[in-house]
Amino acid sequence: MFGQSGANTTITPQLTAIGDKWTTYCKALLLTAILGNPPTMPQTLTATNAGFAPNSQSAFNLTSKMRELPVEMVLIPYQAVVGSSTIIVPFTTT
Repeated sequence: MFGQSGANTTITPQLTAIGDKWTTYCKALLLTAILGNPPTMPQTLTATNAGFAPNSQSAFNLTSKMRELPVEMVLIPYQAVVGSSTIIVPFTTT
């Protein structure tokens, strides 16, 4: 996987973003309820900074058994306007 390309000593593939903060790669998470009649509450859950938990296991065996993949996520708090005030929340619902 790693080696030299050509006559120079460039490592391939290039190792970029070493030392970046983990939160650099957190993205928005939007969960929407699928039951429509009657509408379930909450209808949506939105987190603007969500990422997979560090050191969480994401491997599973490919067997004939039912497959389950537990996903653990971390929701990073952010500022949101609720009513007329700004508060720090990990997620919002509608």
